[in-house]
Amino acid sequence: MSIHILTQGEEPSQITLSYYDYLEGSELELRVNMLFNASCLLSAASNLRTVAFEYNEQQICLHRTDLEAWYGCALTNDLTEYMILKKIEVLVTEGADLPL
Repeated sequence: MSIHILTQGEEPSQITLSYYDYLEGSELELRVNMLFNASCLLSAASNLRTVAFEYNEQQICLHRTDLEAWYGCALTNDLTEYMILKKIEVLVTEGADLPL
């Protein structure tokens, strides 16, 4: 795996996670995992705008504004991993379409 950070001025605006190995699992599992990881990264870094994943010859970008609209709240460092995971579980259980 490699990590690339794109900056605008001196502020990081996008982080890209590139996976060299083929990722296994159902498409839903992979997408929920990416959603969780992106949510944690965006919550931890308030100046980060986009998290991109490159895997299995695909690229998926998750934008802060889209995730905040999906969650119905701002992604801030006040959110814990547990809170993010519980929110994802509730939304997926309710049949909400994943924002990716």
